[in-house]
Amino acid sequence: MNNIFILGPVASGKNTLLDNIVKDHSVIALDTGRIFRYVAYQLYCKLNKEINFEKVCRNDEIEINALTEKIYHSTKYINLQLRKLKFEGHNMLVDGNDLNIDYLYEKNVNCMLPIISKISTIRNIIVRYIDYNISSSNKPVIMTGHNIKEIDTTKFTVVFLDVEEKESAHRLYQRNSCSYDNILDAYEEVLKRNQTDKIRETKNILPFL
Repeated sequence: MNNIFILGPVASGKNTLLDNIVKDHSVIALDTGRIFRYVAYQLYCKLNKEINFEKVCRNDEIEINALTEKIYHSTKYINLQLRKLKFEGHNMLVDGNDLNIDYLYEKNVNCMLPIISKISTIRNIIVRYIDYNISSSNKPVIMTGHNIKEIDTTKFTVVFLDVEEKESAHRLYQRNSCSYDNILDAYEEVLKRNQTDKIRETKNILPFL
């Protein structure tokens, strides 16, 4: 089996397809969305006593700037946390123990995702981590993600899953309603994340891959 990169916007069915492949094949599953969430969660744990995350979730510019500044000074911490993270099938292990992924979908983690996704230093750290896992794996790698910004797609067969934004919001809200006050909040996050992840630009270059 070749390495496969499953691309698509939020809630387009990437993990469902990934799970089906993992059931039938011996592969390494790399969910880039969950890796970003893991980093966001670890940063939240580190900074929650210094940052008012209620203000961050309300898009308070001053608090977001303060958070961004602290993230820039947390690169060593992020590298350390990523060294603890391993993948076994589709499971995420931290220091050899299964990670409860429910933590990765908390409201404060959701608020942090668009922020850390825009920070090139953090993206570079995560891309290096992904590259290491790909190059050191003795099994095919099945990877999911929202875009191809820094990923070497020549190593993969690329599959793109698409979904309308309203349907995406509906799926997101059903999957994680505790993180949103209502369906409109989920829809706003879909719009924000699709813009951050440059989904439209990704669609445009798919024919050239």
